[in-house]
Amino acid sequence: MKYHIKNKNDRLVYKNSTFSKIVSFIFLLFFSWGSIDALIRGDSLSTLLIPIILILIALIGVLFVDRWVIDKEKLTLSYQFGVYPFLSKKQYLANELKKVEITHFVKGSFDENAEYKRKGRAYRAQVRFSIILKNDEKFDVEVIDEKKSGGTCEQAAFLFSTTLGLPFTKDRERDLDLDVGLRDIHKFRN
Repeated sequence: MKYHIKNKNDRLVYKNSTFSKIVSFIFLLFFSWGSIDALIRGDSLSTLLIPIILILIALIGVLFVDRWVIDKEKLTLSYQFGVYPFLSKKQYLANELKKVEITHFVKGSFDENAEYKRKGRAYRAQVRFSIILKNDEKFDVEVIDEKKSGGTCEQAAFLFSTTLGLPFTKDRERDLDLDVGLRDIHKFRN
């Protein structure tokens, strides 16, 4: 799931994209309309078991919340996760945080110096955006393919560190040997 950052005057919000909520809402409407139509035609509820399960999954997708909020005035970091109204909320003061960290790794490999290989979904370059507390407890904010991130994960981590006044560490720069297709080259030429 891709995250988006919104830098407002009083706060910084890093949350899951609204596109996924819109897609879930469209599925919710589609399956609800079909189920109501089937009930009006006289079908029994037992024949609508799978559409009802899909309606519940789409409803969870619409109500799902995964959000990090930095209050710029109070210098607090709040985390909300769960399905509305059953949200898990945590709040940290800036002086409880140690640093913001970006690490790169290769999916499917335990070797830290593993090379990126093109073998389907395995062995892809990944980026991990983490926040580390003073008691060395580590929270992973986002783990995403390096190519899908396109630098937005690193940008969000840097904004977190500058807003909260924390040190920012990065284990290395982005890979330069990522797959570049004709579509990517065409974007840069225009």
